[in-house]
Amino acid sequence: MESGQTAVVFDEFSKIRILDPANFEASEKLKEECKDFTQKINDFNSIVQTFLSMLEDKAKQIEAEKLKAIGQRNRIQSEVENRKIKQAQLMSLVRERQAELDR
Repeated sequence: MESGQTAVVFDEFSKIRILDPANFEASEKLKEECKDFTQKINDFNSIVQTFLSMLEDKAKQIEAEKLKAIGQRNRIQSEVENRKIKQAQLMSLVRERQAELDR
């Protein structure tokens, strides 16, 4: 086939083809490889989306647990402060009562 000219050929199924059989087979093979590649990319994308969804769920769980831990830490700190205040009040009361007894 000369360059610039188009040849018409018939394949084994008596279909008219513009490409010669070798080029047609190569293009069909490339077409199938492209389909396989596209399918693999779609599968990969699906896996990545699933993974990202799982990571997002875990991030939400971690954030919730972190907030709970911060809340518990704050409660513990306030309880320690409350106990110190109560202890100081009780000590003051003990001193007052001791002063009353000493009179």
